[in-house]
Amino acid sequence: MPTFLNGASDHKGIHHVWSVTTGSYTPLPGMVDALAHLERLVQMEFWKVFPMAENDPKDLAARHRDILPYLKEAIHKCREAGRYVEAKNFPECMLGDLGDCPSSGILAQMAA
Repeated sequence: MPTFLNGASDHKGIHHVWSVTTGSYTPLPGMVDALAHLERLVQMEFWKVFPMAENDPKDLAARHRDILPYLKEAIHKCREAGRYVEAKNFPECMLGDLGDCPSSGILAQMAA
């Protein structure tokens, strides 16, 4: 498995985790496209980074409203490809009809 996947592989497939920061949210839809050929990729997770202190000296925490259009497009692309999606640390209310993403990942599906 290529090291850029940052994912975990098991007998059910590959899970890819993408850290969403000020420098990484605009490529989200293109990243989904770039990984579309991976047949064993069953789940993509987008984890919004937030500072662990009162300030953000590395300027990693992007604003929700800036991330939103890119995240929505990435989620739509994942669903069109038949992949499970999780959006972590992102308000469900902002995702509208996609607000089920934080709890709709493969682990939730497997537990059902």
